[in-house]
Amino acid sequence: MDWKREAIDMLKNYPAQRMSLATLPGELERLELERSALRSSLGEGEHVTGGGGEVGDKLLSNIVKRDEIKKNLELAQRRVRMVEKGLSVLDEEERRILELMFIHRGKGNVERLCEELNIENPPGVYKRKDRALRKFTLAMYGVTES
Repeated sequence: MDWKREAIDMLKNYPAQRMSLATLPGELERLELERSALRSSLGEGEHVTGGGGEVGDKLLSNIVKRDEIKKNLELAQRRVRMVEKGLSVLDEEERRILELMFIHRGKGNVERLCEELNIENPPGVYKRKDRALRKFTLAMYGVTES
């Protein structure tokens, strides 16, 4: 397995994973409200057993969606914590390099790092990026390659 590639993917996905921590609870809340509305539209004494009509099918679908959202939220929480723990072993410069090279990528970031870190040329930035990424990968997975 290419653990460096995994680490890079985790860094690149980190902003979206953090955003999902804000959006997924709202989606769960919406589904809970929908579930309440669906349950109140079931007749008294009616039970959802599958194939029990449109409302019953919608209620079962809602249950499945809520379960999936809960799993997605837990996974996102774990991934965000994992990246944050991996970043915590880096010094300020290493974190800044990984932030601009992977987390908040953008045109001109290498030149920006050269300027911010007083590095003469881009190859120096890439060399430090490789060291920071290696350290991050070791913190995340315990290895850098299989």
